[in-house]
Amino acid sequence: MTQIPPSRIYQKLALEREAEFDWVEAEKYRRSAAEDLVAKGEYLDAGEIQERAAYSLRRAAYQAETVEAFRGLLESASLGYGRAAEIYEEVEGQRGEARVLSSRGMEHFHRSWLIVDPPERKVQMALCVEMFREALRACEDAEDGSRYGRVCNNYLGALFSYSELTFTQTEGLEILNDALEVGSRALKALNRIGDEGELALCYYQLSMFLSDRPMAVIESVERQQELLERGMGYAEKAVELSMEDGDPYLIGVSHGALGYFTFEVKRDIETAKSLAGRQLEYGKKIGDRLVLARAYESLAYYTDTSAFSEEDREKIKAAATEALNDANEAMSNYRVVSHPVVTAPLPRNHAPYLLGTVETDRELKYRYELQGLETSLADLKYAQESGSLLGEMYLYHAVGSSYLSLAKLERDEK
Repeated sequence: MTQIPPSRIYQKLALEREAEFDWVEAEKYRRSAAEDLVAKGEYLDAGEIQERAAYSLRRAAYQAETVEAFRGLLESASLGYGRAAEIYEEVEGQRGEARVLSSRGMEHFHRSWLIVDPPERKVQMALCVEMFREALRACEDAEDGSRYGRVCNNYLGALFSYSELTFTQTEGLEILNDALEVGSRALKALNRIGDEGELALCYYQLSMFLSDRPMAVIESVERQQELLERGMGYAEKAVELSMEDGDPYLIGVSHGALGYFTFEVKRDIETAKSLAGRQLEYGKKIGDRLVLARAYESLAYYTDTSAFSEEDREKIKAAATEALNDANEAMSNYRVVSHPVVTAPLPRNHAPYLLGTVETDRELKYRYELQGLETSLADLKYAQESGSLLGEMYLYHAVGSSYLSLAKLERDEK
């Protein structure tokens, strides 16, 4: 009777744990499978499995209950990618070099998120982006088509994270153009090998670059609209492919992206909320705090926007309360994963203002305005600490608006 290799048994057990979103246990089995293959000298397969083990720890990090647990798991993920690089160093030729560079890039990417100081994190993230550039060149030299698309996706992920830490128009435009160029090459490579999961991820990441980035760095309104519509096409494709692939993470985030474009391009708030609701559903299913944060952020944003067009006092109160609750949930999840925020804090400023507008009691109006101001000041501090320059800009505006509203209330009392 033929004996089943231990690595195959470990892989099967890992798949079972992944199906239950038990990423910590899945990582243990993947790591055991990788080391079994290392012992047999099968370094290429071992490296790929070790990368999956490291990815498992990344997914586990976003399920963390505390900041400390998140940071610990993310550091372990970084070490896991470092181990993959060590294994790939045993693979001869350019193919081995490309994979070493890619794994080192992922190691550095995860380690960059552990840096508390935003300017220093930005410097390290820029170095990480450069590592992926080198990995892409190495993939091209090695003619490693199966690897090229995945490295492109890693590159896009790092580039997007880097873009969240910068906000000069010149830098932003360079990043956007770079992302679109690399994304175009990635789509061609991934279409050739027919990897639906990586294709869905690529379309999703490209849609994220085309969400609010064009409005921040491109002056032409016509060009902004053109890129928004292109982004919507990418998001639609991401939804289609993710549904075919079946990965609940990809299904969730792609629905969230499509919701954003449905709101911005079609101004269809109800459909946008429905799509964000799907993202929330899948976020809860997999327990991913970043997916949850973005879903709650979108729901708060859409509901907050709809409240401004309402005239009925009770509907305004209901919408403002709902938006405030969702925004609070978004911020709660963002804080655990130490992620830069952009629009999540805004309903925490707007909603109290709206609640104040439907109140006749002047003292209660004042309390609501003060609540919005105090919350925005706290959120501004978080935006500064997390390195979100765009979020910081929005919050300075929100704080200024609160001070102005309070001044008007005080003036009217005199």
